Amino acid sequence: MKKFPKIALCLAAALIWPAAAAPARAQTAATAPAGSSPQTAPDIGALMRQVLANQDKLDKIRENYACRDARVTEKLDKHGRVKKRTADVYEISFLGGREIERLVEKNGEPLGAKAQEKEDERIRKEVEKYEREKQDRAKREKERRQAEIQIQDFIRADRYDNPRREMVDGREVIAFNFERNPHFKAHTLAEKLAQSLEGTIWIDAQASEVVQLAARFDKNFGIGWGILASVHRGTAIEFEQTLEHNQVWLPVYSQIHVSARALFFGANVNVTDRYSDYRRFHVRATFSLSKPH
Repeated sequence: MKKFPKIALCLAAALIWPAAAAPARAQTAATAPAGSSPQTAPDIGALMRQVLANQDKLDKIRENYACRDARVTEKLDKHGRVKKRTADVYEISFLGGREIERLVEKNGEPLGAKAQEKEDERIRKEVEKYEREKQDRAKREKERRQAEIQIQDFIRADRYDNPRREMVDGREVIAFNFERNPHFKAHTLAEKLAQSLEGTIWIDAQASEVVQLAARFDKNFGIGWGILASVHRGTAIEFEQTLEHNQVWLPVYSQIHVSARALFFGANVNVTDRYSDYRRFHVRATFSLSKPH
């Protein structure tokens, strides 16, 4: 079970899901007609806080959807050549802003009976864990405050330019670029992380949702002076969402490139997810592992 990429998490996700992102795909977004101007764009800080505040409502809507995720993972050598490639397919449901992944195919082959049973048991335990944590209101409130702090860190540590209105899938969105603020002195780990990122965000202001994100590290980022871990420059994430049933934005594509080192372990990996076959399907049915109709 992994956290669905919210704005607060996407901008801090490099410690968990770092990725190398190319710019967001040009065929998806086009410049808005004449008449739109940067001056008509809303305040960026207020817009991002609005996105965060809207997440609980959106998470509830997402719980009524399921889809398939075709994931390709490539392990690279030091020269960027592919050493190993795997292609897996998952059934995805959403729960409280999280993705529940049930593996159904591995390298083109359906799972055997024993593997399916093991996967079902893993999901059951994950859901039970979530239900237990759900009862801990203090913990949930703490997580929300941490997410808000991440947003504030990002707002303080970065600066923004070129706010503009663009069209994505026939809807008007607010796009803006972000980069480190050279006048801001970062003190906390979150502030230093936020200040290491640069990229572009596209937000549907009407739905208060991130439509696209392309973010990357513009320099190496070390933890414990680089002794404990180091995320390398070029590590980044890109993802896109699509509007389903004119109701909710849901993930359609993400690309992750990890270039990092932790103690004696190094990673140089590409992960690409393509989501498809969205259907309305209450997540509770997924817990019982029955097939959607």
